Amino acid sequence: MTFALRNDRFAHSVAWVDEQRVDLLLESSEGSTSDAWPRSPALQQAVFESPKSPASVLAVGMAGAAHWSMSVASCADRARIVWDVACRFEGLQSAAPPRVGSEYRVHGAWTGDSQCVRWERGGVRITLHPNNTPESDGGSRVWGVGPDAIRIEPTRNAEGPATVRWKYSVGVTAVSSIAANRSTGSGFG
Repeated sequence: MTFALRNDRFAHSVAWVDEQRVDLLLESSEGSTSDAWPRSPALQQAVFESPKSPASVLAVGMAGAAHWSMSVASCADRARIVWDVACRFEGLQSAAPPRVGSEYRVHGAWTGDSQCVRWERGGVRITLHPNNTPESDGGSRVWGVGPDAIRIEPTRNAEGPATVRWKYSVGVTAVSSIAANRSTGSGFG
């Protein structure tokens, strides 16, 4: 996982790294500074945790009347990355409720539906899962927004003032016997 400052906000990407290559899976779609409701959280500040512990990032920012926060953490075994995102908004500037969520460009061959997105890489299955917990605890769903784009949205889309939260993860969900017999030089980058 990498974070990079683009214009006024942080963008991030997720790649699968093995002994032979780096394979980009997801890139966040940030939108522009003129968007009333950006495609992904508008994150202007980020704190990166010590490399001695599992990698983690806490980021915050704002756009219009919305305040955003996102924590991203990798599990110790590097087999899963977990996002926990929230947006607080006070009032609406239009009659339409805000459409908050996290939008990504999806790279490489993938399959998916509203329950998950899947990639197969050298005998390894990597899956993006929305959090299927109750709405009040960060429930989310996946929506396709084009042939190479997905959007993860909260299952609760409230009218302001409100705080909405959504969670999701990307992780290894299956390893074929061929991949299991290889050395362990693979994981998320």
